[in-house]
Parts: sequence; structure tokens; C-alpha cells
Amino acid sequence: MTVTNDGTADLLLGNIAQANPLASPFSILNDTCSTQALTPAANCNFTVRFSPPSTGAFSDSFDIPSDDPDENPVTVNVDGTGIGLVVPDITVTDSAAPVDDLAIAFGNVTQATTSDETVTITNDGNADLTIGNIGALDVLVAPFSILNDTCSGQTVTPAANCTLTVRFEPTVIGIFNDSFDIPSDDPDEGSVTVNLSATGVVAGDDDGGLGSVGALELLFGLLGLVLVFVARNGERREDA
Repeated sequence: MTVTNDGTADLLLGNIAQANPLASPFSILNDTCSTQALTPAANCNFTVRFSPPSTGAFSDSFDIPSDDPDENPVTVNVDGTGIGLVVPDITVTDSAAPVDDLAIAFGNVTQATTSDETVTITNDGNADLTIGNIGALDVLVAPFSILNDTCSGQTVTPAANCTLTVRFEPTVIGIFNDSFDIPSDDPDEGSVTVNLSATGVVAGDDDGGLGSVGALELLFGLLGLVLVFVARNGERREDA
């Protein structure tokens, strides 16, 4: 703000905002006017700052005292509205419950078959979200892969989303773990990591580890018990 002496005599200024001080979130900075004497046509300046700590409307006022005979003091009214930060906000979910844990557990998948899960990237912010190349720095390796990627290199507007598919295709039996990164310009989550886990099993192996060999062992064990039972019954009959 600028205070100018438009009179023909010196203007003596008092302490600005002393009698009617500003309260936060308003403040006065760089005050070159308080207690100064301005010659005719001279001026001085000070800065009024608004720094809202939260969203909402704020208002206040302050006085500029002087020896002006008909305008003392001059009251200045100030108001401002705090709004939310204009930033993107990435949210990553997947089709494997729980959907928001940044982890996909495929469970048991039969060897030489595939299992797919969908990853959804949503912009929950109020500015455009720019997504980088997914999995470029933390590359997935077989038997995991990314398909149908509609997100990499894209700009997602607020409330919009995009998707990609993560596939598990085991060629051998075993336990597998991997992860991949989703880079973006989210200011506090620049890279989101999604963890993957899965087990490749042989056909018919629903318990994740028994398999056909284990089933045969169980069958032979049961047959052995039957034979023992029959033999003991035969001995009892002979004794009788």
C-alpha cells in the first residue's frame, strides 16, 4: 500500500495498525511509513500479507493515523479466502481384496495358465496428474507382466482414472514375488510401489503344495492301513 501526502504541509504519520492491529492470517511487512513525516507530494509504502492457515473466509481492518485534520485515522478493510492447494493426488487400487493395500496376491495358479488382476489409478486431487512410465525403473520379470497399460505417459484430470492389467503366468511350480513402481508428479507420493505375490502349482493342486506325488503317497498310505487291518482280522479268526 502507498500513503501519499497530497497536501501543502508536511504529513506526520503515526504507528500503523497500533490502535487497531491486524490479527493472523493478516500481517504488515516492510513498513516504511510509521512515524514518518512526508513532505508535500512525497509517499511511503508498506505490505499487507494474507497467509491463510486453512480454507475459509477471513476479514479484518487496520488504521493509518496521521495529523491530517479531516482524515484521521484512515481505516483500511482487508479480506481474503483460503482455498485448498491445487495439487494432484494419486490413488492406486486393484481388483484383489483388499483393494487399497498396494499388494496383489494371485494365490495358487495352475502351471501354464494365466491369472489377471486390474490396477486402477485415480486422480483424487484438484490438478492434473501426470503419470510416468510404469515399471520402467522397477521392471517386472516373468512370470509377471503388465498388459493393457492405458496409464503410462498419460495426464489424468481430477476425478478421472486409468487402468492396467497385471498378469501372472507360471511356467514352473513355485512361489514368486515381485513389485513395480508407478511414477507421477504427485507432490507427496511421487512413486507408488505395488507388491505382487503368487504360487505356481501343478494341475489339480488346490492345496498349494500337495500335488500329484503327494496324492499318490496318501493313497498308498491308506491302502497300507487297509492291508494291516485285513491281516489283523485274519489272525484273530485263526486264533478263534
